[in-house]
Amino acid sequence: MNLNLLFALTRNFETKLKTDIFGKKKIKMVDVNKLKESLYIINSISYEMNQLHNELDILRIPVESVVLRELRKWEDMQICKLLDEFREFKKIDPETYGVFVPIIDYINKYPGIRTSRNKQLAHSNREGDKKWKPWWVALKGQAVPNSEYERLAIYELLQQIWKILEFKYNKEIIDAHSEFREDHKKFIEALKNRVHPMNFLENVIPTLTEVQKLLIEKQIGLNIMPSI
Repeated sequence: MNLNLLFALTRNFETKLKTDIFGKKKIKMVDVNKLKESLYIINSISYEMNQLHNELDILRIPVESVVLRELRKWEDMQICKLLDEFREFKKIDPETYGVFVPIIDYINKYPGIRTSRNKQLAHSNREGDKKWKPWWVALKGQAVPNSEYERLAIYELLQQIWKILEFKYNKEIIDAHSEFREDHKKFIEALKNRVHPMNFLENVIPTLTEVQKLLIEKQIGLNIMPSI
């Protein structure tokens, strides 16, 4: 994607934002609770993607790295989650949704993102009926972002949606995080307070011993017991 095109698209979104949201058009009332829920989801995912890109800029992980490849799969999942939530947001505030439709249309030119998510993360190389269908077959003929440049363009466009929603709904986003943060903090604290064994082998050795007995019974000559 040409950077000039990216900037032109961004300018187009900003112009449409000024005329549609801040013009004199009447905006229908929205369900505040549903709005907060949707904004919380979009804001959380967008923030996580932003943090990932910031850290990748610092770490400079080689393109051929397994770590980067797996992070890109995670990013595909996040993109799909955002696209799904945008559909929910459309039901709540179709007026504002209409502003960033060009961004969604652009990303939808890459249907392989969702197929890749489905075949490599959700259902490894299988169809919904569990029949074998490897991801490279499923992706045949589907556009996917093959380069870091294409991925950066998608990320930057999604950040524009985040910027639009933060600009229009800043108070609602703050309220949503304040409202949901307490339950979130309690859950995290409960996880931290769980008792963890100092030596994980104390937990797994009984299970490994059981499997080792079954291997012997089935005459599979493999020793899986830890050598300590």
